[in-house]
Amino acid sequence: MVKFKKHHSKNYAKRNRKIFGWLLFSLSGLVMVSFIIRFSFIMLTGTVDGVDLNQLGTSLHSIGQVIEARRGTIFDRNEQTIATDALSYKMIAVLTDAWSPIEKPIHIQDPEAVADVLDEYLTMKKSEILDKLTSSAAQVEFGAGGSNLSYDQKNKIEEALKAEGLTGIEFQESQSRLYPNGVFASHIVGLAQSDSDEKADNHHLEGVMGLEHHFDDLLSGEDGVQHYQKDGDGYALPNEKEQREEAVDGMNLHLTLDRRLQVFLENVLDDQDKLYHPANMTATVMDAKTGEILATSQRPTFNPMTKEGLDDTWQTFLTEHEFEPGSTLKIFTLAAAIEEGIFNPNEFYQSGQYRVDDGVVNDWNRDWGTITYLEGLHRSSNVAFVKLVEKMGYETWKSYLDRFGFGQLTGISLPNEQMGSNPFNWELQKANTAFGQGITVTAMQMLQAMTAITNDGEMIQPTIVSGISDQTGAHREVAITSKGHPISPETAHQVLEYLAQGVESEQGTAIGYLTEGTRIATKTGTAQIINPETGSYYMTAPNFIYSSLSAFPSEDPNYVVYITVQQPQLIDKTGGMIVQEIFHRLKDRLLMKEQSIVAEGDGPQPAEVVEMPDVVGLSVQEAQEQLNNQRLTVIGNGEVINAQLPKPGTTIYYGERLFLQTDGPLTLPDLTGWSRNDLLRLQEFIDITFNFEGEGYVNEQSVEPGLVIEPGTTVSVTLSQPNRFETETSPDELWNESTFIQGEVSNQ
Repeated sequence: MVKFKKHHSKNYAKRNRKIFGWLLFSLSGLVMVSFIIRFSFIMLTGTVDGVDLNQLGTSLHSIGQVIEARRGTIFDRNEQTIATDALSYKMIAVLTDAWSPIEKPIHIQDPEAVADVLDEYLTMKKSEILDKLTSSAAQVEFGAGGSNLSYDQKNKIEEALKAEGLTGIEFQESQSRLYPNGVFASHIVGLAQSDSDEKADNHHLEGVMGLEHHFDDLLSGEDGVQHYQKDGDGYALPNEKEQREEAVDGMNLHLTLDRRLQVFLENVLDDQDKLYHPANMTATVMDAKTGEILATSQRPTFNPMTKEGLDDTWQTFLTEHEFEPGSTLKIFTLAAAIEEGIFNPNEFYQSGQYRVDDGVVNDWNRDWGTITYLEGLHRSSNVAFVKLVEKMGYETWKSYLDRFGFGQLTGISLPNEQMGSNPFNWELQKANTAFGQGITVTAMQMLQAMTAITNDGEMIQPTIVSGISDQTGAHREVAITSKGHPISPETAHQVLEYLAQGVESEQGTAIGYLTEGTRIATKTGTAQIINPETGSYYMTAPNFIYSSLSAFPSEDPNYVVYITVQQPQLIDKTGGMIVQEIFHRLKDRLLMKEQSIVAEGDGPQPAEVVEMPDVVGLSVQEAQEQLNNQRLTVIGNGEVINAQLPKPGTTIYYGERLFLQTDGPLTLPDLTGWSRNDLLRLQEFIDITFNFEGEGYVNEQSVEPGLVIEPGTTVSVTLSQPNRFETETSPDELWNESTFIQGEVSNQ
């Protein structure tokens, strides 16, 4: 019995071994078959889990390098650069010594000495620089003050530090956008900056506002790429064919802006902003025939190079700011009334107050009594215009508002355009629209509507972009777009005549726009604004929007000028006077341009633009020779030039004054005939201050020409219109004068 059990146990173990062996063999066979099938599949398809092995192998042994497309350049109407690509540099200070080799320190060792050097080249205060250099961080950046530095700035800083044996300052190169004019229609032109993708190998410039944003795809172009094979160490393999897809550079944008006029406008608004500190302010000059925007700006604004002021507002007031226009809208009420045949200038009405439904419409002065409708226009009577709208009927009036484009987008090539609102729901609100209350508009809508008045009744879409071109020079122009005929040519002419009569009337609110030799068609406005705390209108100055909408010459307008100033700080002037000051400076500049064109006639034409040579270090005679070769004139005597404005390489424009300074005592030139803009540039160039009285051009100065003056001297000047004084300046000298100043520049 025992022997039987042992024999049975041996047979059982033997059988188990056979079963295990068979299972192992079968499993191995299955694995082998699976491997063969898998290998065959890979060989046949060349893929693993959807991944192409050929492409993977190529990528592992291939280097792909992006060929960056050049962003298109933005030009003004005279092909002057407004925005272009450039390399810029960001300054970094290494503060920790942990990264410095013992034999060659790379960190800041003497913060005080480094701050002294940087103070010469940065816009930051020395105390701010020193705060950065003494930080507890391992390294620091310098914000806007140390960013967007040019190659020249970087080199000068490096050379100055090297000369002093100072270390610790590094520079990081990046692709950037160069805006050579600084503050220059900044919200219109916009801003392009590196995208925010920190993981990207290359940072594309991306338009984030204005035209840079609206035309980003057009300006950006398409990047190219080049591929070549590499070995295991990452080096390019010799004799391997390179695969290359060329970049397609972005298109160029050509604007209607005139750089010279735009720079002048920026200076005008800077002056008013410093004096009156309005909540906001806009001014626009438009070609009355074509709708082309020649110059436009706003306050607050920003400098696209330094980003200073960018956080004040991102809103483009020209197209995004909706406001109640006030009495400037009466231009279009008048046009509708004339077109409908209901405006009788000699008809009398009772001014002062007028009841509409359950409300009352008031004139700003209730003591005029019974006056004619023409006098009502000149005095800007609200009652007169409400009565006119009642005569034509509210629905007819609404149809004219629609025809003039209010409550609709103009379609100008700018992002985020708003269309205003016109509820037109109840009788009093309908009546109030007659004098620009209860309806909101944009400045662009007002400009567009005005083209119907200046263009024989045809309304033209305003334009800021005149054309596009590629890198080969092929150019495509943007066509002028008609927006219909809201009124007849006869009505348009009559409106201009009545507005011009208002300027010439002693009773008129626009009498301050009177200009000898040129008839101006103007309507002024003082619009109420809502108090955000109470939800009702402010009732007292300066809490209004002061404005004017003008066209000149009134007989056949070349220019339209629209100005708005909201809530200025009034000291010794009314809000309307502030608007007048802006208008007259722009008007004088435009009329001088017209007179220059007429004076030139068919004779030899001076170069429209030239490049300012470097005359520093030259004798006066040598400088004169260089400047005279470019049809420029130097005024004054001296020895050696040690400073100049504009800087070397700067484009000089028609009508621009040049300043040269010698190493002698500081003397004051003859300022007769100079504009306020000329004086402000001189003030920047040397350490003196001007006190201004009047508007126009200098005819008196408190310090005689040629007298030696000390830095910090204050000079009083009296300005008047060109016809009020005689000048010995010749037409050629008016084209482009150079002023020679003796003395050294005072650094501030």
